[in-house]
Amino acid sequence: MSVIDEALGTDKTKTIGADKFPLDELIARQQEYLRSIEPVEVDVIVGEQPVKLFVPFVHPIEFDELANRNPPHRFGAVDIPLWFDLEGVTSSYPGITVVSDGVEDDLFRVRDQEAVYCWPELYKVLSPEDRQSARMAVWALHVWAPDQQRKNAAAKKSEGATNG
Repeated sequence: MSVIDEALGTDKTKTIGADKFPLDELIARQQEYLRSIEPVEVDVIVGEQPVKLFVPFVHPIEFDELANRNPPHRFGAVDIPLWFDLEGVTSSYPGITVVSDGVEDDLFRVRDQEAVYCWPELYKVLSPEDRQSARMAVWALHVWAPDQQRKNAAAKKSEGATNG
């Protein structure tokens, strides 16, 4: 302990323990929250047939990697408030599945003895409205939902301060 700490009566080693900040508990709660995020269901039309897209939540680290590969357009009105190109991220988004007539399809096909994820191909042929719906699903999962989580936490904290 330094002379200043002794004089002020502060011992930094006491503030490092779990009794001061429940880091492990908070990490576990955040991991539980991330696992609880359900895919967003999007109704689209493909070849005159209604189908459902299921857009899964992508872990924040994986999403950041995807966003880094798709930086925002300097003058894109949609991208300006985001840190990524929403069109680029959505068109290359992993894990999207399609359900049609009760049959789920993971959108993987074998081509030239290699598994190919066909979401980018499907995305290109969707109508502008359906591509917009897919983009909004990605936006909702990675921009709107975290914003709502922050607002809810702030409201709880504020509520606790006024009730306490």
